[in-house]
Amino acid sequence: MVKSSNSCPIPEEAHISLTITAHLRFQSLVDEFFRNFFTRIASTQNDGLPGLYQLVVSEAYTNVARHAYPEGVDGHVTISATVTTEKIVLTVTDEGAGFDPFTIPDPDPTNPGEGGYEVYIMRQSMDAFSYERNGACNVTKLIKNL
Repeated sequence: MVKSSNSCPIPEEAHISLTITAHLRFQSLVDEFFRNFFTRIASTQNDGLPGLYQLVVSEAYTNVARHAYPEGVDGHVTISATVTTEKIVLTVTDEGAGFDPFTIPDPDPTNPGEGGYEVYIMRQSMDAFSYERNGACNVTKLIKNL
């Protein structure tokens, strides 16, 4: 624990997690939930980029909502964020169709209708990007060093 100027302990780690139906109708709820979290954390972590992290979460959620489950199936996604003084770790877990994000080519900016932007934004915005299929779960982990 770190002491603030008024002697109250400040946690060295903040964690939040949201499990929600993976459907685009809930996109604004996910965006607001994580925007509020990252905005509050930014002031205690001396990090001025809460919008970037919220964008990455938004793109990850959009990717799951669009691609993980067949049409008509309301699957779930869990998005977790852990913030320490050294890094931000985002973990996205779902039970949808497996995929290898490393096989998705970077989008062609001359063809804006082409897909792949969600994964591209996540990979380019963070310092580390990993994916694994763990049993029935897709687990995507994104890390940004502070």
